[in-house]
Amino acid sequence: MWHGLPTDGATLAAVVFALGSVAIGAVAVAYPKTIPHSSSPGDGAYLAEHCPDLSDVNECQIRVGLAQKTASEAGAVHGAITNVRAGAPERVLKVRQTGSFAVSNGTVFAMDVDPNDEAERADLVRAVVDGAPRKLVTMQRETSALMTSGDNLVWLTGSDPDQGVLAGAWRLPLTGGRPTKLGSPSTNLDAPAAIDGAAAYFVSRRPGSDVEELVRAPLAGGAPSELAALSHPFGTRAIAVDDRFVYWNEFGDIWKVPKAGGGAEHLATASDIFAIATDGTDVFFTDRGKSVSGVGSVGHMPANGGPIEWVASEQRLPWGLAVDEANVYWVSNADRVGGVYARPKSGGAAFAIAILQNAPVYVAVDVTYVYWSVAGDGEIRRAAKR
Repeated sequence: MWHGLPTDGATLAAVVFALGSVAIGAVAVAYPKTIPHSSSPGDGAYLAEHCPDLSDVNECQIRVGLAQKTASEAGAVHGAITNVRAGAPERVLKVRQTGSFAVSNGTVFAMDVDPNDEAERADLVRAVVDGAPRKLVTMQRETSALMTSGDNLVWLTGSDPDQGVLAGAWRLPLTGGRPTKLGSPSTNLDAPAAIDGAAAYFVSRRPGSDVEELVRAPLAGGAPSELAALSHPFGTRAIAVDDRFVYWNEFGDIWKVPKAGGGAEHLATASDIFAIATDGTDVFFTDRGKSVSGVGSVGHMPANGGPIEWVASEQRLPWGLAVDEANVYWVSNADRVGGVYARPKSGGAAFAIAILQNAPVYVAVDVTYVYWSVAGDGEIRRAAKR
């Protein structure tokens, strides 16, 4: 299914500054002109072309030189994926610091994290493309796992023992209103969750014990019910659901359990799983590996069990993951030279959605666009599918 697997890489086609281009395979890479150190009559034109927001040509030279260096690093890190198949990236939302986000009918919902707050409190905001964000909920503590399903938003918040505040799983109608608490998840930062039309799924602490459990909390209200006891405290980074099952990881192991309850089944063992997604037929995951350099892989397996097949190997910091009818999407979390990539589920060559991204973390898709968060720039961006 995944024959002819390319290694990690990305095109430099987005590095376009000015004069001349050189063909590398099927990719045109443009190089910037040399900037004079002394003032010259051409400085104004150069600044207008390359740095319209600057007035100092030497400052512009530093920026362009850094971009050249970044492009060189990107070629070394992601040089094997050389086909960009998406529209030009555009900013959807600018925040102080990115957290989790979700998309519904073209509207982005995101956590706007206060970087100066020791409790990492965040405002829940919504916005359309580059529009002014509208605040929905103010100052939630240690937020994670923002999700949408139907008419609902769900997210998790952390605890504050000094203030007697428990961690929470919260539901809010997309139209706004007051949040409703669904349950109390475990307090580990960046705790995962999943949602379907009827319930939210997250990790909670069994009352009166230190045992962590995967629970199902009805969106309509009611006590959460245990689906499975977990073997490793704080070992779960990812949860996904399809029509019948809930999937989760415990460090490098992937498990599933029926939504209606029953025995848990071990599916596979990898190294260090960050994200899981499923289309009901296969389970996809990003595996950060055990290398100190952060080189990992993207894999999948049948949802009913079977051997792992690798979608992409030698990936630099593979983190967020999403699937649609045609493709599996993932991000490379590298600073300045990160990217958003995809590969057809039916097989074939991987391709880039966006390159030279400054530490992307999460990715989501709808019918028309691919969305991703850029931690290094505090933005949610999107590009049209092609």
